[in-house]
Amino acid sequence: MSLQDSESRILQYDSITSMYFLEFLGKGNKRRQIPLKEKGMKSIRMFRSARGIEDIDVAEGVDPLFKTHTGRAYSPSYLSQYLTKAIKESGLPFLKFRSSSIRPHTFR
Repeated sequence: MSLQDSESRILQYDSITSMYFLEFLGKGNKRRQIPLKEKGMKSIRMFRSARGIEDIDVAEGVDPLFKTHTGRAYSPSYLSQYLTKAIKESGLPFLKFRSSSIRPHTFR
């Protein structure tokens, strides 16, 4: 079972280890695999359920892992804009002392 999105990331299930892996093309066009722990998978399942997207186990292989409210795959720019706006609207007290805004790359 695997899901693929527009950025060539593939979610795969390994039945031998009973684990999910997110496979993607990294720097230098190298294939990389990130193991996803159960907590991460639970969050993905909750997101899909909240959006009314079918469960990972029954999804088609070409379905995006994450979909916007219009049903299209999340793009990096869409996600970046969404997070930047959510952070700004959060009203967290320390934000007023920052000279620059917090963007997704800040979390690295």
